[in-house]
Amino acid sequence: MRRPTRGWLAPAAVYRFFRACSRGDTVVVMDPDGRDLAVLPFMRQQRDPRACAADWVRAEPEAFDTVALFIVTAGSASAAVPPTCAPAASCSTALPSRRSRSRPPKAAAEWLHRRLRGLWAFPDSPR
Repeated sequence: MRRPTRGWLAPAAVYRFFRACSRGDTVVVMDPDGRDLAVLPFMRQQRDPRACAADWVRAEPEAFDTVALFIVTAGSASAAVPPTCAPAASCSTALPSRRSRSRPPKAAAEWLHRRLRGLWAFPDSPR
């Protein structure tokens, strides 16, 4: 069953590919000429394999590795949704709760992430 959004949701996303390299546990985002734009620190996992997001980015700037940075939103109107479910005939028709407010942006992020992986030529395997 589809729940009506009543105009509360206006999902949007913006993304951009950047040249990047890794330095230890950081990812360095660069402009097309190889100048540093930003340094993004990442934590290493506490347990084996003790991986870090920087491990998946090449260390050599000459390798022209890329990262995609993106941001998503469910729209500014989603903040106006009441924090608790309003009385309704059943839970399935009640207004979204505070906990469910994070679901639309997470769903938009997953949709965009899946699309970006396809643009990089390593799409998700069919289910």
